Amino acid sequence: TEAGIPVHVYVDETRPRNQGAQLTAWEMAGHGVPHTLIVDNAGGHLMQHGDIDMVILGTDRTTANGDVCNKIGTYLKALAAADNEVPFYVARPSPTIDWTVAD
Repeated sequence: TEAGIPVHVYVDETRPRNQGAQLTAWEMAGHGVPHTLIVDNAGGHLMQHGDIDMVILGTDRTTANGDVCNKIGTYLKALAAADNEVPFYVARPSPTIDWTVAD
C-alpha cells in the first residue's frame, strides 16, 4: 500500500447481487490491492483461525442515530467479529445517512 503497511483484503461475494464479486474485487484489483474473493459465510471461519485483523463493511442506509441497514449477512458478520474479538467498523458515506429516520 501507499503507507507501506502490508494489506490483504478478503472480499465477500455479497449475495444476492454479488456486489463484492463484481464491484469491490474489481476496485481492489484496479488499485493494486491484494485480495481474495470468498463466499459470504467464509469470513467467520477465517476469523476463528486468526486470519482477519479487522472487518470493514459499507452500509445501504444509516439512520439519524447511527443505526445501519445493510445486506442480510451483516448481522452474522458482526456476531462473528464480536465472538472472535475482531474489530468491526462500518464505512458510512454521508449520502447513506437518512436524517428523517430516527432509528
